[in-house]
Amino acid sequence: MGSTRTLLDRSTDVLDADEQLTPAGDRVRDVWAWAFSDNLDPTVRAVVAEYLVARAVGADLSRPRRDSDSWDVVTPDGTTVEVVSAARLDAGGRPRAGTVTWGRGRGGRAEEPQRSDFGAAARADVYVLCLQTATHREAVDLADRGQWQFHVLAREEVRHLGATIGLRTVEDRAPALAWDGLADAVRRAVTPAARARR
Repeated sequence: MGSTRTLLDRSTDVLDADEQLTPAGDRVRDVWAWAFSDNLDPTVRAVVAEYLVARAVGADLSRPRRDSDSWDVVTPDGTTVEVVSAARLDAGGRPRAGTVTWGRGRGGRAEEPQRSDFGAAARADVYVLCLQTATHREAVDLADRGQWQFHVLAREEVRHLGATIGLRTVEDRAPALAWDGLADAVRRAVTPAARARR
């Protein structure tokens, strides 16, 4: 079970879902259930996308996710990966008007809070653009890998694009992949320049 932590404790350990979090008896799972149950919430979608990519590439899941890290995922061979998500539905469960885009969240629309560093600011070796493909509110299941498509771009490709990238532009540069093809695609996207930076 472990000792009691408070929500203000900053831990380098991955929390156990059954761990008591407050003296009142709240458990980690209580907080997670409260915070991450809305499948339409863009923040929840972004975290699940990062998790799916981390699992696919074999990242060390014993290290907690840190929003302040310079990239979202590091593969076992040291490749840095930025994960950016989008969805066919908006946060209200309505079909998105216009084209699906990935782009800068800070200073952007409230329903797209994830950060991304496209264009000249690109820092990660590889970018994985994740699209949650459900088209009806009732069907959204973020844990269903079959409801996602993934596009993998090298840093050098992303640097030549603007701060926002539309689905058509992405599809012209990187085919849609299923989850089980993601690890190989990330490995292939690492350029000699990225390997030299390590």
